[in-house]
Amino acid sequence: MSEIEVIALAILGLAICFSNWRTGVVVCMVAGFLLDPIRKTVPGQPVYMTGFVGVFLLATAGSAMSRGVRPSFRAIHQWNKSLRLPMRLFFILVVVESGITLARTGSLALAAIGLIAYFAPLPAILLGYNYVRSRQDAANFLKLYVMLTLVMISGIYLSLAGYDWKILSQVGEGLYAFAPTGEQLNLLSGFFRAPEVAAWHAATSICALILLFMVIKGQKSIKWVASMMLPFLVVALIFTGRRKFAVEIALFAVLYVSLLTVFQTSAIKSVLVLVAGIFLTFGAYTYLIPPEATDRAVPYYDRTTTVQGEGSSRLMEFTVDAFEYVVAQNGVFGVGAGMGSQGSQYYGGGGTVVGGNAEGGIGKVLAELGVPGFLLLSWLAIGLARYSWSIVALTRGKDPLVSRLAFGLISLAVVNVFVFAAGGQAFGDPFILIVLGFMLGFLFAVPKMLVAGNEARQTLGRPRTWERARLVPNLGTE
Repeated sequence: MSEIEVIALAILGLAICFSNWRTGVVVCMVAGFLLDPIRKTVPGQPVYMTGFVGVFLLATAGSAMSRGVRPSFRAIHQWNKSLRLPMRLFFILVVVESGITLARTGSLALAAIGLIAYFAPLPAILLGYNYVRSRQDAANFLKLYVMLTLVMISGIYLSLAGYDWKILSQVGEGLYAFAPTGEQLNLLSGFFRAPEVAAWHAATSICALILLFMVIKGQKSIKWVASMMLPFLVVALIFTGRRKFAVEIALFAVLYVSLLTVFQTSAIKSVLVLVAGIFLTFGAYTYLIPPEATDRAVPYYDRTTTVQGEGSSRLMEFTVDAFEYVVAQNGVFGVGAGMGSQGSQYYGGGGTVVGGNAEGGIGKVLAELGVPGFLLLSWLAIGLARYSWSIVALTRGKDPLVSRLAFGLISLAVVNVFVFAAGGQAFGDPFILIVLGFMLGFLFAVPKMLVAGNEARQTLGRPRTWERARLVPNLGTE
């Protein structure tokens, strides 16, 4: 595909974003997925295409503002102030550290990468908050996300079937890994640009399918289809060779079921039905998959199972054990935002500057933003935990399906914190940050899903604050 064709498609997508911001959210999702395979077909595989999804996001935000939607964190903070101060301080620090990067290197690209790496989720959070008016809006978004992921992940099965298309290859040098036996394994990415990105989306879609199963009312046929898609995604995930995302799924399931068991005993029946559906479909897959395909999957599966023994040691290696070395190499105040982020290697940054010990997400923050950045990030995490707990308290005794949605979004946020700590490579992808931003926006919007108008004032007991916060904003006309 030529760059002229890419530009024509981009203009069409941007026109849709400008004309209708709610449709623009859908365009952002489609564009985010399509940019990976398109990048593979463009001569030179330009790195800027990975971040171009941000242009669609900003166009959608601009369209929303022109229709009376005010993208502001004010309403979110008015509901609970846990995030307000640490978010503001973190924002200031990132801007300062991006300025330091520019002053040290003279590279606008590196400074821009720093801003994108930390701020990409913010407009998505605000759009996600205003986009959802009900549980159904969030469910429809998750359905779209899962369907698009299934299409992209199907490329892994095409690779296994022997298709050697350029669009199925990895961008740049292909990654490989080793099975416990020492056998070299080629990691598959499907239509995604890298196995790490494919694995994150596969794992997140599995969590989203579980969540959809629990929050969709009725529609048994859709629930059974959701159960049948889980093995499809799990097998694909195994062939990416990215073991930590198997841990993400397990942690999500444990945390989600724990929240449901403690705070909503009525959900136990649905959980049992889901588990039964998963066992049945996995049994069907085992019976239907040809023996030669099973044999091919064995070394990948064996590698995945080693995460149980190596997971905790890896987490320590890239967090507590690495902190001393990261600070020693990059200083107490870091080397500047963007210097260790994904894509920085093309402009003079990367692992050669910040060191291999900064491979983990927290290590990268420590290397770029220094000890102040690490402390503020920890404060943000605590603030998010407090905010989430206030939502858990609010949902008790309210709409059970909204409660299930809230518990699932909280669980997804928590497990991504652990995955980020163990390895932050996937979180250097702007589209992944945008998807997480949308889902956090949905979580922050849970209060307005539950209450509105007079009911909101009676529930919160703070009519003026509620009115000023506009937790049920005028979303504008289309």
